[in-house]
Amino acid sequence: MYESTRKKLYYQLIEKDQQALIYFIDMDFMKKTNDLYGHDMGDSAIKEIASIILKVISKEDIAIRYGGDEFVIITNYSSKDLSTKITDEVFSFLNTHIPQVIIKIRNDSLNFFGFYV
Repeated sequence: MYESTRKKLYYQLIEKDQQALIYFIDMDFMKKTNDLYGHDMGDSAIKEIASIILKVISKEDIAIRYGGDEFVIITNYSSKDLSTKITDEVFSFLNTHIPQVIIKIRNDSLNFFGFYV
């Protein structure tokens, strides 16, 4: 899905002579989470993180789970000021919310934190 979405957006950007921002987000500690708590807990953490990412992006942006614990966000903003604003919002939102994500499964909970962009 990522490849077809990326190509579609690429051609749309060429037609409109715009640029895009692409964020690659790699979550920390997912292997450790799966090893310690099992894949059900890891899957729940991934779903929670995906919902957090979807809260910060606009309807025109694209968010894709790229790999096990990697996400890609693609925005088609051409304004440098606007792209800086979007970048600040993404970093701020993730820094604020990721450390607070608590996943509960079967009377156990996991505090999930850490990411790379």
